[in-house]
Formats: sequence, structure tokens, C-alpha cells
Amino acid sequence: MKRERIIPSGILFCALFLLGGRASAENSLEVGNGSAKSGAVADVPLLLSGDGDVQGFVMVFEWDAAKAKGVDLVPNDGAGKPLNGADLIEKRVVDGFMILAAVMDIDGRDGEKIPKGDDTVVGTAKIRCEGPARGTETIALRLVDNKYARVDGGPLLSNIISIGGRSIGAGEGLRLRNGTLECQGEVVEPGEVVFACGGPLDRDGKPTDLKAPKGSKVTVNFYYKAPASGAGNKDKIQGLSMAVKYSCDLGAIPDSFSLEGGALKDVNAEFVHLEVDNNNPKSDKDGCELTVGVLVDATAPYDGRTLPPTASFRKLFAIDFEIEPDATCGKCYWLKFTDGLNGNGDVPVKNLVSINFQSQAPQLMNCAVCVEGSIVDVKFIRGDCNFSGMVGMAVDIADAAAAVGYLFLTGDAKFDAPCDDACDANDDGRLDAADVVFILNYLFVANSPKPPAPGPLRPGKDPTPDSLGCKGGEADC
Repeated sequence: MKRERIIPSGILFCALFLLGGRASAENSLEVGNGSAKSGAVADVPLLLSGDGDVQGFVMVFEWDAAKAKGVDLVPNDGAGKPLNGADLIEKRVVDGFMILAAVMDIDGRDGEKIPKGDDTVVGTAKIRCEGPARGTETIALRLVDNKYARVDGGPLLSNIISIGGRSIGAGEGLRLRNGTLECQGEVVEPGEVVFACGGPLDRDGKPTDLKAPKGSKVTVNFYYKAPASGAGNKDKIQGLSMAVKYSCDLGAIPDSFSLEGGALKDVNAEFVHLEVDNNNPKSDKDGCELTVGVLVDATAPYDGRTLPPTASFRKLFAIDFEIEPDATCGKCYWLKFTDGLNGNGDVPVKNLVSINFQSQAPQLMNCAVCVEGSIVDVKFIRGDCNFSGMVGMAVDIADAAAAVGYLFLTGDAKFDAPCDDACDANDDGRLDAADVVFILNYLFVANSPKPPAPGPLRPGKDPTPDSLGCKGGEADC
């Protein structure tokens, strides 16, 4: 029986890299399309095309982990299948990304290869839809380079295939074809009321995503959609209630609550009340939440006013949120319409509208605030893989050992490199066996080149930016 062998990502990366060379024709990796109902698992095919027999590949792809979760990755390695006989198959399954890689013949004895051809299915990604509650949501499945590793702390991997001794990546003409995952909630009937939140409306009429640095403020807009067919006030919204739960890494600012530019302002809604609970110790300690109550015609003289019908999203109100200074960079914090919240009060509030004097539950479209930022340039010494930082003598035999431990060893023998850029001794933007050889030659072989700047004697910033990072010296984002 064929077994999947789990070994360090550096060995696989180097095995493919050392095949060397450059492609002259079109080749591709592709994440296919899948669909499933909310809460169910979709099967997404992973495909490879090659203009010659393929000796190995690495496939790395991601999606929005808040909308779907990785469950499993099944290589197509049974008898008579493309990966049958592969000497090495590696995979990694995480909530928001997957890695599938294979080397068909490591020792050069059996000559296993994936036959050339188009759209060979090399595996199946199993991904669970996390929503939406209603309607259909399409989630992008994107092939990405230099972003994820086979193991935490390992070298970052890129999409690559090997044909005829050539390593073929995006720079060598490899085409990366992205896919989609369609998640289906309950069927939305035409004319149904919708609540939504997010940034300003985009060209497609939907709220845009929200991004801001930690410690800053961001404005969240709340919208409604309510087509109506009745004459006069029939089938129109008389009032509404909203209940929204959010991460306590976000703090709602009550004084920023504004009706400007929204339908509530336009119709002069007479009762609009906001309650904000930022998990104050004096409150009921049930998390961070806000509730809003609206009755358009609430005071005399009563004239039966309602919110105007709209087949597209229209703003109701906006409120600012402050992102906590210790929020996690790159993380998205969700705001979710959630029934049963009580704000600072005692009565549970549901997401409802009043139409024709009857309550009706709307469709709900949640949003998120994602923490963004850029990494500040850091200083390092090229070749100083163990990041000792000793000016004038930073690069020594221990750095060659550290590079071997980082790339090839496991368990207690593995080295967790603080700075990938420093380990890239030859400054080619990649981490592989060539860096080990470069350090050894510099130290012991006469007339060998020195590690390029910034090195090998004094720290400095990288004059040749690449995808490698330097976590040991990163400033906060």
C-alpha cells in the first residue's frame, strides 16, 4: 500500500528546485470549482497540465477562512491514477489554505512521472461552507506564491511543476488558474427584505470590505433592501430592530452614531434608539454587541410614514468602531447580525422589520473589519542564518549548520530561523541547499564570493526586495 510520507518542506522545495532550468511552453496548475449547501462539504478538483511528463509539483491555494473551512485533501494516488507510485506526497490542510505537493521519483530508480496532457486531476480539496444563512455566496479559491509553508516556521512555498529537469514557476510561464466555491444558503424569495453592513457600496451594489490599521477608527455602514409592490403604505417598512454581535477587539463608539446620508434621516424617523455594550464590566458581560430600534412614525400627528421601498441597498445609519491596539495584524473581525442580544437592556432583540403591522425576519448579510498594515523594513546580515547579529563576525560555521537545520531537519534537530532573508545567503530570493553551499564556500574556499549586501559584516536593509521575511526583526504592522 502506498503511504504518504511527511517530511520537511525544505527537502521538497529543494528537490524540485535542484531540477533547475526554465520552461519554454505553457503549463498550468488549476484549482477547479465546487459547490455545497451551508454546513456541507464541497469537493474541489485540483488539476495539472504539462507539455511533457511531470516529475513533481507544489500547489498552494487559499480562500477566506471566515466563509469556508478546510476539511481534507485527497491525493489522486490510487492504482492507475496520476500519483500512483509517487515517492513523496505532502499535504497540509488549514482553515484558510491547503498545500498539495508530490515528487514522483526522488532516487531516480523507477522513473515515475505524471503523463503529459491537459487537466490531469491530481487531487481533491474538501472544503466546508460556513454560510451564508440565505442566498448564494461565491468564494474565491486563489493560487498564491511565497505565502505559506509546509510546517509552521518552515520556508514559504510557491506553485511550481517540474518537467524534463526544469523547475517551472510563475516566472517561467506557469499559468495559475483560480477557482471558486459556491456556498448555498436558504433560497431567497424575490422581494425579501435584507439587512447588510460594510463599507461604501461598490459597483455591484454591495457593501465593500472594510480594512484599517489596528489602533485606528473605521466607519461601518448599515443598509437595508426592501422591494415593495403595494400601493400607498402597503408592504413598506414601518419600523425595524437590529441586533449585532462583534469581536471585542473592536469597540463601537456611541457618539459617532449618524443618520446622515441615510433613509432614516430622509424620512425624519421619529424614534431611533441605539444601545452599545462594549463588554463593560458593569453590563451583563455577554460580549460586545449593539442593538438599534426604529419606528418611523412614532409621535403625533401620526401620518403613517414608512421607509421608502428600494430594490438596491440603501443606507440606514453609520457608526464608527475603534480597532484595539493589540488586534492581530491580518485578522478579520466579524460583525454578525445575531438574534437574542440585549445590548445594555434586559429584553432580547431580534433582527426584524414591521410590514403591514406584522413582524418579518429579513435576510442577513454580515461584514468584517480586517486589520491591515505594512511591515517596517528591518536590518539583518546576509548569511547570518542563526541571527547572532555579531558585527564583524556574524557569519560562521554555525550559520551553515543553522541553514541545514532549518531546511532539512525535524524534531529536536530542526532550527527555527528568525530571519529568512538572512538565511538567503546568495540573495536569489529562495531558500535551498545552494545557500548552505554558498556559506561554506565563503568561509572555507579561497576566492569565493561574499554574501551580497547587507552582509557579511554589518547589518542593513535589503537592497533587493523579495518575498522572504524577517520575523525576528519585524516591527509591528
